[in-house]
Amino acid sequence: MKGRTFVNQIDFAMVYQVEVLNPEAHALLESLVRLRLIRLHQHNPSGAGFWDLLEDLRSQGAESDLTEEDILQEVETARTLRYERAPQSHH
Repeated sequence: MKGRTFVNQIDFAMVYQVEVLNPEAHALLESLVRLRLIRLHQHNPSGAGFWDLLEDLRSQGAESDLTEEDILQEVETARTLRYERAPQSHH
């Protein structure tokens, strides 16, 4: 039928971030996976920002390729920002 949308064909999913505190909870999650009620995706938050940044840089279609110096400068900037946000310990 013309003019009909495909909204009813989209699989809407809710995404949760879960911190597993007890190994038994992990077993329960695996059981739900086997029953095809949920899907689990491992997430590495420490490296995620880097890959997102890299993808953003690639998608911008820079006129020239990044140099090693450009990459090192970006890494240094990220480290500086992370250091500034880190709680300072007083020893």
